[in-house]
Amino acid sequence: MDTPGRGDDEQRDPESRREPGWSANSGRLVIVLSCLTEVIQFVSAILDLVS
Repeated sequence: MDTPGRGDDEQRDPESRREPGWSANSGRLVIVLSCLTEVIQFVSAILDLVS
């Protein structure tokens, strides 16, 4: 009966890792960082016009 328990543990390990989820999160992070970069450039351009 130990073998089915070990099999259940092995099935839980890949779910806890979720490597595709990490790649999706890193893609979202890249998008967020690029948007923040655009916002910073926009704000700096406005500040240059004001000053």
